Amino acid sequence: MSKKCIIYVDGVEIANKVDVCFTRESRRKGLLGRDSLGEAEGVIMNVPGIQKKLWGYWNSIHMVGMKFPIAVTWIDGDNRIVHSCNANQQGLLGMFFPRLYSSRKPASYIIELHPSHLPKLNIGSVMTVEHL
Repeated sequence: MSKKCIIYVDGVEIANKVDVCFTRESRRKGLLGRDSLGEAEGVIMNVPGIQKKLWGYWNSIHMVGMKFPIAVTWIDGDNRIVHSCNANQQGLLGMFFPRLYSSRKPASYIIELHPSHLPKLNIGSVMTVEHL
């Protein structure tokens, strides 16, 4: 059984069934294998080290094997949102040429949520996590 947490943005609860993925194995699995994602569900993953690459920081996610779109947000060490986007698989081509999503700013955490939350994930907002 995985650990769960509640995610708040600027003090407002947005998801309360969020899986904590802080091991290499759990980060690799993330949301893979699921057919859908409820509005209260998601995952939080730690970024195990900040490495600068030509295209941004080494904190990217891919959509290989994903069956549904997600809202993705990157959180810095001060719990502030530094980047957010809607991530989706681009039809049949996405199976062969996967979409990668990354933040150009360093991040300590990546959070994947239901796409309905994207309008709430504003750069500079404070995201807090309550572990259950």
